[in-house]
Amino acid sequence: MEWRLKCKTVDETGHIAPVVKEEMTGYQYRDVVSPPKYNPFKYLSQNPETMFSVMDTPGIELQFEFFDMKYLSQTIVFNVSVSDADIFADQKTGSIDIDFSQLMASDSVNGTKYVVGGRTYFEASVFGNGTASFTTKGFFD
Repeated sequence: MEWRLKCKTVDETGHIAPVVKEEMTGYQYRDVVSPPKYNPFKYLSQNPETMFSVMDTPGIELQFEFFDMKYLSQTIVFNVSVSDADIFADQKTGSIDIDFSQLMASDSVNGTKYVVGGRTYFEASVFGNGTASFTTKGFFD
């Protein structure tokens, strides 16, 4: 299955922060004669449409968690490690292998109810260094 990751910055109140079109260092005003000197940022990837830039990162874990509709505490998880900066910047599509036969096999062998009426419920999440988010949920038919 292929997926797209759209990263957005969240402020201290938990709301999506506004898009900043340029980098800012120091104060918003400048009352000196010479321009500021700083080390330029080195980005691995940038998305000009969303103005989102990605710096070096150790990577993230993307997981799809499928829930047993009989006992919601039972789940089957499929995950993938992502370290490609172009995926973080929404410049490239990521992929994950999901074996739906595992869900159906559990239903027939263990009496679980992962697939009910031809559909299964999932929640997809992203975890990583400085990243923890509930990403999306839905059904596969």
